[in-house]
Amino acid sequence: MPILQSFARVYTSDLDDHLAARELLGSSPAGGRRFALPDRGLQVMITDDTVIVAGDEDALAAVRDTQITWLVDDLDGALTALRPRIERVVAPPTRVPTGRNATVRLGDVQVELVQWDDEA
Repeated sequence: MPILQSFARVYTSDLDDHLAARELLGSSPAGGRRFALPDRGLQVMITDDTVIVAGDEDALAAVRDTQITWLVDDLDGALTALRPRIERVVAPPTRVPTGRNATVRLGDVQVELVQWDDEA
């Protein structure tokens, strides 16, 4: 069960301001995925190597402990493979705008696992 891609995570109060700063250094969000999670008060932008999460302090407090995002081809299979190492399921598998995700605690690292659905 390979990790298809790892994404760094950045937390900010202003997504557009953060993207503008990246663009000054030649990083374009073109082709990225941008979506809102209105029930959680968050805006998300996924670039080629980074998940940028924006919201106010209260909204970010709920997700800030997650340190990395791993893209997998089979979320359920990944969770089964990781079961011996999972200390705690922080967020069970859930449908999100990009497909499905879950967040788990592996020792002292909190990881979001994502299975993309190209039709999402």
